[in-house]
Amino acid sequence: MNLPTSSLTPPNPMISVAISARVAPSASLFAMVTLQAIAVASIGMLLIVGEIGHFVPVIGVVLGLVSVLISVWGWLGYRRTRRPIRIVITGNGQISIAELATNTVVGADAAFHAPVIAHLLSGSTLWAHLLLLRFQLGNGRIKSVVILPDCIPEDVFRALSVACRWIASRGRSEGSEKVVYEQPIG
Repeated sequence: MNLPTSSLTPPNPMISVAISARVAPSASLFAMVTLQAIAVASIGMLLIVGEIGHFVPVIGVVLGLVSVLISVWGWLGYRRTRRPIRIVITGNGQISIAELATNTVVGADAAFHAPVIAHLLSGSTLWAHLLLLRFQLGNGRIKSVVILPDCIPEDVFRALSVACRWIASRGRSEGSEKVVYEQPIG
């Protein structure tokens, strides 16, 4: 039987997942963190003035001050880490991450630090509208990146999601069997 030679050659198993994505901080996540900090601070203020809880006044004031300080500390800590990053994934699945330089104006021509090689770790969550990516950088530091649809254009979000899923499925990440995927309901 004569088969065309093209049907005898196996398809190319290497799918290119190359992508470069500039990930901006999420405005919706910033709003949620801000509202949460305001809520905790408000509860602290109500504790201080004695409107909620049946505490001895000194205990209420202490709990209220702790609540206010925790909310301010958490909000400032989140705000400090809110910086654009660039994620580059090569065709063979190698990941590099670069953070925006601190003294740079944010814009199209923003200057980024030198890229650092990273590996996708277990604990990463890849859902349809949320990517929680945990990376181990070349210097050993662990970096978590939250990517919501308002961080990047929709087509880039989808391509980045597919690339991360491909890397996890190919076993190029440490503990990739523990990467969480969205489970269909029903």
